Amino acid sequence: TALPISYIDGITLDGAFLWKKTIGPIWQRPGHDNGPWHYWSDDGLGFYEYLVLCEVLDAEPVWVINNGLSVTQEVPTADIQPWVQDALDSIEFANGLSTSYWGSIRADMGHEAPFNMTYMAIGNENCGHKNYVGNYIAFYEAIKEKYSYMNLIANCDLSHSTPSAMTDIWDYHIYTTEDDFINSIYHWDTYNRSFPKVFNSEYAVNQNAGLGNLIAAVGEAAWMTGLERNSDVVIMASYAPLFVNVNDRRWNPDAIGFNSSFVYGTPSYWNQVLFSVNRGIKLLNSSVLTAAGNNSIAASATCTGPADPCQSQVILKM
Repeated sequence: TALPISYIDGITLDGAFLWKKTIGPIWQRPGHDNGPWHYWSDDGLGFYEYLVLCEVLDAEPVWVINNGLSVTQEVPTADIQPWVQDALDSIEFANGLSTSYWGSIRADMGHEAPFNMTYMAIGNENCGHKNYVGNYIAFYEAIKEKYSYMNLIANCDLSHSTPSAMTDIWDYHIYTTEDDFINSIYHWDTYNRSFPKVFNSEYAVNQNAGLGNLIAAVGEAAWMTGLERNSDVVIMASYAPLFVNVNDRRWNPDAIGFNSSFVYGTPSYWNQVLFSVNRGIKLLNSSVLTAAGNNSIAASATCTGPADPCQSQVILKM
């Protein structure tokens, strides 16, 4: 089985995204070798810039912290405390008063007010690593003790693992075919509502999708109707990946392609737009009558107003 790789982890811990090296004057940042995706990152887009970008977009930041694991190296739980302290420092940088140590550095960079970050993932695709559960527990307990409001995201549902661990939210990734998404539209309907909430932070059709095509977008739309119908448990979701430099592709497909002179959205991007501008605030009970054995029609219905029964606009996705 291939080991998962990510920008946060690095191939080795020296190549991980270490946030303290990505703040301060850009010309003083050392940068790092982004081994998993084979390019040098000058870290001009660092932790601070990501937080500012979320604020400008009016988007909720989800901060993914390295928990002492890379593709080839792991920090034993007995030695994880410096990494835990690094995570606590990152929260102080994002949310601390401007009179705190790390908050003052944020203020010096031009943002005196806290960012009020409330979501944080402990690692990325690290379940299965020898030290993940132990490291996760150390991070979880320390963060909750100091910042009880923080919503912490595990890389899998650790509340039902051995050993078990407290899980606020767990992260679910799926890359597959259009047919598989269509056949999985009821995947979350039977999810045990007493289990932890879910963040479907990565999903896409990545087979027979070319550089992004309508077939992929249709499959993803079918999957998204299931996410919408089950938004009581799947509380957040995001397509991935978002951007690709068309002159240096490392993954296909992506939502938005760009080069030095133009930018365009793939059908998957426009699917995301359609869902984002057609959101209700109340889920309506709905069903689709089809010929026997035909389970390939995906649908969801929402109401734009809170009245019951719905007396405002009904949004039907099919």
